Amino acid sequence: MASKNCDVVVVGAGFAGAVAARELSNSEHNVVVLEGRDRIGGRVWSRQAWGRSFEVGGQLVHWSQPHIWAELTRYGFEIFDLHDEGQGFAKSLFLNGNRLERMSPEEMDDRIGRGLERISPVARAVFERPYDPFFRESEVEQADSLSMPEGLAHLGMPEDERAILEAAFTAAFSAPVERGAYTQALRRLASAGGFSVGDIIRFRVRGGLQAVVEAILADSRAEVLLNTAVERIERTDGGVRIHTASGAEWAAKAVVVTAPVNALSGINFVPPLSEAKRAMIAERQATQGSMFFLQLVGEYEPFVALASSEHPLTWMETRTRIDGGVIAQVLGPDAARFDMNDLTQVQAAVRQWLPDAIVAGTLGHNWTGDPFSGQTWTIARPGQLTKYHRELVNPEGGVYLAGTDYASGWYGYVDGAIESGLTVAQKLRRALGGAQSPEQATNMAERS
Repeated sequence: MASKNCDVVVVGAGFAGAVAARELSNSEHNVVVLEGRDRIGGRVWSRQAWGRSFEVGGQLVHWSQPHIWAELTRYGFEIFDLHDEGQGFAKSLFLNGNRLERMSPEEMDDRIGRGLERISPVARAVFERPYDPFFRESEVEQADSLSMPEGLAHLGMPEDERAILEAAFTAAFSAPVERGAYTQALRRLASAGGFSVGDIIRFRVRGGLQAVVEAILADSRAEVLLNTAVERIERTDGGVRIHTASGAEWAAKAVVVTAPVNALSGINFVPPLSEAKRAMIAERQATQGSMFFLQLVGEYEPFVALASSEHPLTWMETRTRIDGGVIAQVLGPDAARFDMNDLTQVQAAVRQWLPDAIVAGTLGHNWTGDPFSGQTWTIARPGQLTKYHRELVNPEGGVYLAGTDYASGWYGYVDGAIESGLTVAQKLRRALGGAQSPEQATNMAERS
């Protein structure tokens, strides 16, 4: 089959791919986006259920995240506060081992807040410049060698603070807390710039983040092909050759691969990627959990619940009322041992907090079982940031990796995906012609 030609192929139509495609195509480069799924958005996805729209991937946005905020401003999107939607909580639950604690939301916030106050000075010291993660390299290396529980142990916090904080980070890590590096919590807190975790997770985009991805691609000149999975990428003397599952071939000067770390093994790179990249792919990043919505039958006052990491569900929040019940959002640390579509299993897990609960339905997506993602969001294991990050963002020939897994700032968030897409697009514009390097810009400014 004859190859089709273009300047750049972008693999994946999530935020990183959409931004890279927009920046490059609007710089007069011929760009084709190849998306294996039947939709735009990547791990950002809005679905309908119970007469409403729910984001089964994506969700979080905040004005401390500069790249997504710029896109919301550019395309006229607004945010809303879950607390304004009747989500102020009336009670909180914490299942610590086999002991269920009932407390006010204020007490839970206070216990988590006291723990975070101990971590925040460390975060500011280790990641003094959040978008330059190795600015304090020796401090970063020391912190990155620790798991999250090991890092907390250095702070000498009381048991009640440590236990509830580990439960909160199990939910945030989408994995058992010991699998995530201490640096992953530090990076998030440093990037937040003083805003609390509660501030960061309470805001959403009206219309959903998938609509923002669609707006970005609509603003590009790129051709977008859905249902077009990429199987093999070959480096050639003139650039790259991309082979799809359907047998189509594309010849290009460069390719931007936006697959997350855990999905890169699904693409055959010829020649193989560097040893460090292959090591990271083999180790995999840490997230392996589930996130979904469920319907509780009956009346419930708004609540939030946490559980320690040995439980199948570790976080649950009521979201909205519907006729005859309540919709809640839940997180679990291990999707492989828990089927979100098995109502008997889900109901048993919910009853760890609510003994009489009846679950009537669920809505979600198994991101870890999805071959195009292989994970939920992104959390590095101990040692991975310092061992692999700089090599992951280093292009090889015409092969560039982009996505939130490769971001310097809001790693694991939509903001990080946009940052990475912009960074890779700028590198490619310089490589292909049409953009100045920082050195060229400085020299021109000095001459003027």
